[in-house]
Amino acid sequence: MERLYSISEVAEAFGISVPTLRFYEERGLIRPTARRGRVRRYDRAALERLAYARPWRHDGMMTAAVVRSENVRDRHALITARHAAMLERVRELTRAAAVLRHLLRCPADVR
Repeated sequence: MERLYSISEVAEAFGISVPTLRFYEERGLIRPTARRGRVRRYDRAALERLAYARPWRHDGMMTAAVVRSENVRDRHALITARHAAMLERVRELTRAAAVLRHLLRCPADVR
């Protein structure tokens, strides 16, 4: 019989709060596999869905599409596109940080 994990075990393992995990449930990103009394329990498949949801916790539409995709090829295409967008955002932020460093060091900045 497959081991089931309590909501508090899952929250601790993923470094999130129990209310965050409940929010993911409300959004349809993860579902408890079973309940023992009032305690939600999750199987390994639910934990895998949660692992897909975590990197995009601020991008609800992307998260839902990835978690709900049944086809590995579709899921990888979504992830590849999001990864490329993230890398571009990192480049933009790196350039912006360089400008800010320059402004902090620049003696000509009299404002």
